[in-house]
Amino acid sequence: MSLRPVAFAALLAAPTAASAWDPTLPQHPTTYVVDDSLTEGAAANFLDLYVDPSQLQAQLKPTRSFVPPKVRPKVVIARDRFVISDKILFETGKANIDARSSELLDTIAAALQEHTSITLVTVEGHTDDVGQDEANLVLSNERAAAVLAALVQRGVDPARLLSIGKGETEPRIQGTTDDARQANRRVEFLISARAESEVAAGEEAEAVEAEDAAVVRKRLREERARLMNLPKTGDLPIRNETTSYADVTIGDLEVGRIGPLKVGIIEDVPAGFYTVQLKLQNGFVKTFEARTESVERPPIPGNAAAAATLEEGVVYSWHDDPSAGHVPAKTARRVRKGAKERMRTAQPDGASEE
Repeated sequence: MSLRPVAFAALLAAPTAASAWDPTLPQHPTTYVVDDSLTEGAAANFLDLYVDPSQLQAQLKPTRSFVPPKVRPKVVIARDRFVISDKILFETGKANIDARSSELLDTIAAALQEHTSITLVTVEGHTDDVGQDEANLVLSNERAAAVLAALVQRGVDPARLLSIGKGETEPRIQGTTDDARQANRRVEFLISARAESEVAAGEEAEAVEAEDAAVVRKRLREERARLMNLPKTGDLPIRNETTSYADVTIGDLEVGRIGPLKVGIIEDVPAGFYTVQLKLQNGFVKTFEARTESVERPPIPGNAAAAATLEEGVVYSWHDDPSAGHVPAKTARRVRKGAKERMRTAQPDGASEE
């Protein structure tokens, strides 16, 4: 028997705001309305589908994809060195610094000027094992000197800097793979001296307790990978905030119909932004842009989660805040006794009768 007259809300708290933009998180609190709408294949909470649900995901294409967020370079002071979150880049086989490293050099210079108790930093240049040993040693010296000069141009006292080239003599990773060679081509910033007054005040002890450089590098790599590793797929919520039934078109594809104050979900579509058109019963057309998110599936009557929700007996629209008392309990619509009993005794998801 249909439960179409019934609509109940399950409020999902919004996640804590992330320090960086994360396309996998909703940008506002999300409340899903529970009803008896069609749930088939990749679609949930639609009253009707106009396309084969098994083909739905393949037919939807985003109008634009997510753009990786700007990852600002970081400098972390470890026990014995400055650890940088990115690499200083050079022209191949030369000591000319790539323009893309300008912001990183700005950050390093700012860190040096802020931590005046660090009185001497050695700028070390390193190369991989490709080429002649002597040529690599010369190149590493030239690159270290170029970085020192760039820091001086940014206001760092040259008396606090020393440059030296190590060539290929101190690889960070042993081996001849591309990853090993990329890791070995680097510039490092070693803390060679600190102010005696600061050491006497306990800074040396604090420095010893600081994180090891390898730990810092690992943490910075993981943070950068998290920010840059954008999702390939996501769930697309289609929110009908009106009090009318609406026919849903996404791009050029007529998808289906959703009820008033409902949220239809299309699961696991290519991540990005989609142009959505809602054609209401009165002929009015509402167009907006929806984005994929990582969301929990709305509970649908017939499973244990929906049964628990139905017990509450209160109707909310998708954006209502129950704590604010927007929909008083006295206006709640109750389920007929027979339907309510069936919901109470519904098998949990995945359960089966012998």
